[in-house]
This record gives sequence, C-alpha cells and structure tokens, in this order.
Amino acid sequence: MTRTIEDLIPDYLRGLPVYVPGKPIEEVERELKIHAVKLASNENPLGLRRKRWRGASGARDSNRYPDGGTHSLRQTLAERRGVSLEEIFVGWLERDY
Repeated sequence: MTRTIEDLIPDYLRGLPVYVPGKPIEEVERELKIHAVKLASNENPLGLRRKRWRGASGARDSNRYPDGGTHSLRQTLAERRGVSLEEIFVGWLERDY
C-alpha cells in the first residue's frame, strides 16, 4: 500500500484554515493611486548594504518579496501578445521527476 503526503499530516493540522496572503503592494498602489510602503515581518526597508549587492546580479531588491500577483510579468506578456491583462494567467506545473 502506497502512502501519500496527506497521510503524514496529523489530524490537528488538517482543520487549520488556509493561509490567504495580503495583496502585493503594487496592486494596492494601482487600485488606490497612491505610493505606499508595506513590509512583511522579515523584510528590511533599508535593503542590502552596498557592499553586499555590489557583485550580485538582481540583489538590490532581495530584501523584499516579489510581486506574487505577477502583475508586471502579465502586463509585459499582454503587451507583447496584443491581448488584455485579464487574458493572461501565470501558474506553474508541478511534475514528478
């Protein structure tokens, strides 16, 4: 008999509510037409020290979470394909290798 990962989850955890993340700051700014600062509990408003990111590609914003709503990616794809933003869906395929 094969066990699944769900079989390993204790009953007291199965009843917990699903985590619902907040909106990405970019989405809130677009909706409210404001400039805002929102930090998660482990984000640093000051960013990396200059010494730390000098040689690291893409590290300047590594102190902040990326756009979970993929707005920038969807906007770019929509413009390149000539479709509306609402027609673009971004997801991932989980595969067993």
